[in-house]
Amino acid sequence: MKNWYYLADNASKQGPFEEAAIQELISEKTITGENQVWNDELPAWQPLKSSELAKYLEIVPPPTPGHMVPKLWIWLLGFAPLWGSVISVFLIVAFKNQNADWATLVINVICCAMDERALKKCGYDTKTMGAWWLIPVYMWKRATVLKTGRITFWIWIVSFILSLISW
Repeated sequence: MKNWYYLADNASKQGPFEEAAIQELISEKTITGENQVWNDELPAWQPLKSSELAKYLEIVPPPTPGHMVPKLWIWLLGFAPLWGSVISVFLIVAFKNQNADWATLVINVICCAMDERALKKCGYDTKTMGAWWLIPVYMWKRATVLKTGRITFWIWIVSFILSLISW
């Protein structure tokens, strides 16, 4: 039975561990394929992902190519400031509600949240796109990560300016 060692993130040697214990550390995400491992049959430390322990790593497919990610919510988001203005005017006229500015915010938040959900389903880590409540930043970073055009970003900017002018 082999005794395994691994280097922790701070480069400290951990072990010895039996293979079952290493498998458990991998499943708990204590160690990853990037950690260096060694046993007495190896000439030197090597990445876990290059060792016989790699069979315990979860194989995760790459994210869906950017051009194939659903675009419904990002397009709806592009026009959200204009829709919010229209809904605000409707609420003011229909219900005599003078404080209907929240409609634009709600539409933006819903569209962003739904788009973020769609991206996660496609395998993207949306944390790299920043806070979605900063809509232009989210849209710009989204286009960068997915390697798609920025047309929806520019549509949102123009829609936002037009919604300000309309008031």
